[in-house]
Amino acid sequence: VLARFGKNKKLALLLPLTIFTLASCSNTDPVPIALNKDACASCKMTISDGHFGTEIITKKGRDYKFDDMDCMKHYLAENEQGNVAAWFVHDYTKENVLIDATKAWYVQHESLKSPMGGNIAAFATKADAEKLAEEKQVKVEDWEMVSKSNHSGDDGHDH
Repeated sequence: VLARFGKNKKLALLLPLTIFTLASCSNTDPVPIALNKDACASCKMTISDGHFGTEIITKKGRDYKFDDMDCMKHYLAENEQGNVAAWFVHDYTKENVLIDATKAWYVQHESLKSPMGGNIAAFATKADAEKLAEEKQVKVEDWEMVSKSNHSGDDGHDH
C-alpha cells in the first residue's frame, strides 16, 4: 500500500489515524463523572453525590452530565431527545459507577433524597432494586416507566 502512495507515504500513514480519530467521535461509552468537579448540564450545580448522577452521550459523541434524574429530564424537555445515543445512571449500590440506564432497575421514594428531589435510585440488578423497594414499600420500575414519568409532580427544580 505504501508503494502506491510513492512520495505521499506520510499521507498513507496519517489516513488510518484520521479514520480512527473520526470514528472515536461517536463514542457511546460512559464518561466517568468527576465528583465535586463536574457541573450538571441542566442546573449548573457541582455534581457531588455518586449515587444519583446521570449522563447522556449524544450521537455526535458529546457527553452531558447531571446531578440526578430530574435534572436530566428537565434538560431533555428543553433539548432534542432524538440526539441521545446512550443513557447512563449511577448504580445506587456502588458510588460513582455508571451503568446503562435502559437496562437498570429503579426505585423512587422521598427518603432517598437525591440532589434535585427526583429521589430515584438506579440499580444494575433487579434483585438489588427489589430489596430496597420492599423496604420502602414501593414498586420497582424499569427504564420505560421511569423515563416517561414525572415523579416530582412539577419540573422538579426548586433552584
